[in-house]
This record gives sequence, C-alpha cells and structure tokens, in this order.
Amino acid sequence: MMFETANLRVLRMTAITDLEIFARVARTGNMSAAGREMSLSPAVVSKRISLLEERLGARLFQRTTRQLTLTETGEGYYKRVVDIISLFEEAEDFVSRRNTSPQGQLKVAAQRPLPASTSRRICLSFSNVTLTSSSISSSTMISLTSSAMAST
Repeated sequence: MMFETANLRVLRMTAITDLEIFARVARTGNMSAAGREMSLSPAVVSKRISLLEERLGARLFQRTTRQLTLTETGEGYYKRVVDIISLFEEAEDFVSRRNTSPQGQLKVAAQRPLPASTSRRICLSFSNVTLTSSSISSSTMISLTSSAMAST
C-alpha cells in the first residue's frame, strides 16, 4: 500500500523543466521556436507538453496545422506558471548570492600590524579580497571604541 501511494505522488509531480517548456511554448506560440531556445528538439517539446496535459487532465493548447494558441485553461495555467518560475529563479538567486565567496576590500586597523602569515592566509583563502592593514595608536583605538559604545 505504501508503494502505491509513493507512485501516485511521483505521477502527480511536475518538473520545473516541464513548466519552463510550457511557458516557452505559450510565449512563442511555437514548439519549434521554444525547442530552439531551450536546445530541445520539437519532438521532445511536443512530448513534454502532451505528458503535462495528460497529467493535468486538461488541454492547455488549441492546435491547428498553422497555429498553436492557449486554451482558456492554458491561459490561467500560464499566468500561474510564470509566477512559479519567477519564484523558483528568485529562490535560486538567493541561495547563489549567499554561497558566493567574499570579494572587495578588507580594511583591518589594529594596535599592531597583522602578522605576514595571517595576511597571506587571508589572501590565499579569499582570492577576490584585497587586504589593507594599518596600525593605529592606543588612544585612537580607545576613541573608536568609545564612539561605537555611544552609538549603541
């Protein structure tokens, strides 16, 4: 019984690629053009659309020999699919931005200069980081600390 339930879930699952194919076909109005944009053959695009329609139990496109147009159901589905694809891309961008390595300029001010070995480790670990270190006096350090405490 557990196996049958798992199979039903797999059958109901739609891959994001199928949604992207559907959206491209809807946007271009042409399976060949959508296939070219996605580096897929028109036969693969046609098959994925047919499987999607079969899984949904609805016609998404009205097909004639010269034209491919969205049905009313297809138009509603398209509006939602575009939102889903946008959210998916946004989620991937979010993760991608969080996984990027640090880059830019790192300024370090300390009472004593950074040891060369520490500077070297930072530069080797983060190739896109430029390290600038400087020494500051004890009175400047106390003044900076006091200013920081006053602003919180």
